[in-house]
Amino acid sequence: MARIKMGLYGDSFVEVWSEEKKKQKDEEHCSLETWPNIVAKKFELDIVHSGKGGSSYWDIPLQQFSFSNVPDILIFCWTSSGRIYNKDGVHINYDSNKIWHQNEKVSEEHKKASEYYFKHIHDEDKELAEYKACLYWFDQTILSQIPSDRKIIHLWSFGHDKQDNKLSGKYHPNNLTYLHNWKHGCEIRPSCMSIALMDGANFDDVDPFENHFNTQTKHNLMADFVMHSLIDTNVDGGYHREALNDYSDNVVKNHLYTTMPPSK
Repeated sequence: MARIKMGLYGDSFVEVWSEEKKKQKDEEHCSLETWPNIVAKKFELDIVHSGKGGSSYWDIPLQQFSFSNVPDILIFCWTSSGRIYNKDGVHINYDSNKIWHQNEKVSEEHKKASEYYFKHIHDEDKELAEYKACLYWFDQTILSQIPSDRKIIHLWSFGHDKQDNKLSGKYHPNNLTYLHNWKHGCEIRPSCMSIALMDGANFDDVDPFENHFNTQTKHNLMADFVMHSLIDTNVDGGYHREALNDYSDNVVKNHLYTTMPPSK
């Protein structure tokens, strides 16, 4: 009997490092059991990993997901609206009015093009509208064609600030809003970055680690959220979306942010 397959699509929060990549990292940064492996072992799944660090949200429909190979479980991790899709695999991001390149080997041509784009063409409101349109299109047009016996889970890499819908630099769950309510599948909230920074860590602390989780507790928690969603089905074969959101929000608020001051 064929083993059940779990597909991972998105950015570094769902990336499964190859053995070659692990050799390039400090042992400390790849010594934890990651949340995808925990889920795979628990349910005896095979992982189909398409996620890659630095990917834009457009990478999911244009590069990573294909109808030619639809696994039994699909986990999509939706990154920020500030990442610019590039078919050549050059990951370019706009963050806090700074231009940075995920790929250190980016060519001078790509550097000049991205700098010109962000200086003269980029419009954050337009990028946000395009992001929302992509999510709606993917939900209504692509996911609607997925066989009903498949399980679909959506994660959010970062989330957006409640005040202005911009990419949030404050990842406490109380500060975040999410830009789409999924018709197909369930979503897990709060964001992956909220979990990564749950104990007062900063981005530099977690950035070098696989999936940006620098403790086993964080991997265990994300695995728990995903496993909870896989077994909590309703009569329609879907998921208790609100129950799952309440469950994950309460766990994070009650257990993870006890060392942090309340959000203001």
